[in-house]
Amino acid sequence: MKGQSLCPQRVGSYDTPGRARDVAVSGNYAYVAGEVSGLQIIDVANVTNPTLAGSYDKPDISSGVALSGNYAYVADGFSGLQIIDVANVANPTLTGSYNTPGWAYGVAVSGNYAYVADYASGLQIIDVSNVTNPTLAGSYNTPGLARGVAVSGNYAYVADKNSSLQIIDVFDVANPTLAGSYATPSDALGIAVSGNYAYVADQLSGLQIIDVANVANPTLAGSYDTPGLALRVAVSGDYAYVADFDLGGLQIIKIPCPNPTSSSSTPRSTTKTPIFVSTAGISSPDTPSFLWIVGLAAGGVLCLGLTGGTVYVLRRRQKAPNQYVNLSYNRFHF
Repeated sequence: MKGQSLCPQRVGSYDTPGRARDVAVSGNYAYVAGEVSGLQIIDVANVTNPTLAGSYDKPDISSGVALSGNYAYVADGFSGLQIIDVANVANPTLTGSYNTPGWAYGVAVSGNYAYVADYASGLQIIDVSNVTNPTLAGSYNTPGLARGVAVSGNYAYVADKNSSLQIIDVFDVANPTLAGSYATPSDALGIAVSGNYAYVADQLSGLQIIDVANVANPTLAGSYDTPGLALRVAVSGDYAYVADFDLGGLQIIKIPCPNPTSSSSTPRSTTKTPIFVSTAGISSPDTPSFLWIVGLAAGGVLCLGLTGGTVYVLRRRQKAPNQYVNLSYNRFHF
């Protein structure tokens, strides 16, 4: 099966004032976790001329953001979970907060709960049914360093640096338990879940696709070794979008469907063989205008947000060699 060329093209950008760690998109707005500059809300209704709609400066380093209803849930380092009312994007306000015990790195929201990847303190589950007074519902201390989290059904999938993929049963949030795990070859840094598959950004080992149909016994379904260091991943339809530090830029990988069989006596193949499709244009980090994927070691992270046929990319911009001054949001159409 051959991949379809997507030919990504930049159609707009916006320079944020701080280092961008994460982005979530809803409607006409992109919500950027801007590290020391807090939450930046960018109006992207006109993709060729995005503008600042509003911002909220939080107490610590904002590294993750998730949206639910009128609220942005921000993973804010040593200040834990911050809940921002964004009903009025021009004047976002703090609604509530919960100070997790570790360093809040990533966040996902499902129903009345916010799931925080809390680095050395594992998975923290916060009851946000009353956003003005969030409370701890439960926790699970993963064996490694929780960097990212995705929730699907009764399970929280944690990208646990040093301990790979951890699958936590959160049906009883007060007593989460380990349902299964899968040892990826490198360090699991980012996670996305779609259907029966968990897509892991596995640093040195690129994209790892894990079949989690049986959570007690997850198995490798496929992999694609990206040229750089895979940091984050987002999935939309048959494509996985990988933020690939330094060498790879934005890697777009097509995930073929299982091959149909003509004979009922032949078992259906469930192996997914990723096919490289396209990459966004990358130029040297010494040039003033480029799309360059940078990781924590270099002081920044490229993150992805998907909506429809558009991927939102966060990158660092450089005015002179070795002088990094800000970040910008970029939008690519496919």
